[in-house]
Amino acid sequence: ADASIAATQTRKSTSSAFDHTATITTGKPIMLYSNINPAPIPVALDLRLSPAGLSGKISVQSFDAALFKKRGRVEHVTLAMTPQSRALALDGLLRFKQDGTDIAIKLLGSTEKPRVVFESEPPLDQQAIIALLLFNKTPEDLDPDQSASVSNSQSAMANGPFGLASLYLFATTPVKHVGYDQA
Repeated sequence: ADASIAATQTRKSTSSAFDHTATITTGKPIMLYSNINPAPIPVALDLRLSPAGLSGKISVQSFDAALFKKRGRVEHVTLAMTPQSRALALDGLLRFKQDGTDIAIKLLGSTEKPRVVFESEPPLDQQAIIALLLFNKTPEDLDPDQSASVSNSQSAMANGPFGLASLYLFATTPVKHVGYDQA
C-alpha cells in the first residue's frame, strides 16, 4: 500500500527541545490478512501526532465477512480520535440478508461506551432481529432456552456489558445459550 509519512520540526528558541508533527496517511488501504476472516480486510489510516496528542481516523473499509453463521458485509467501521479524549468515536455498519429480511447492525458511540443498534427491512423489533441472527428463527419458533438466550443477549447489549470485542466473539462463535445476570 502507498503510505506517506511527513514530519515537521520547529526549534524552540529557549531550549534544545523541538516541537514535532508526524502525519501518516495511506494512499491506498492497507490489506490485513488474518485467519479470523478469509478475505483481506482493507484499513485506511489518516493519523497526525503533534505535541497536543494523536488525532485522526482509522477506517476499516468494506469487506465480506462471516458473522452470526451468515455471509454478511462490513460496510465500514471508523474510529476517530482527538488528543483530548482517550475514547475513540465509533461509527460502523454491518449488513446481512436473512430469509427476505435486510438486517443492519450499527456501531455507534465510543470505544468506551459503544452502542449497538439493530435495524431491519421490513421493520422488526430488536428481539426478533436477535432471534433471527442467533438461531435463524422468529421469536415464536424459539424453544424456552433459546428465548432466554435472546432476552439475555438483548439485556446485555442494552446495559453495556458487551464491548466491541465481545460483540465480535459473539458474532463468530456458534451460540447454544447466553446467560446474563444483571446483578
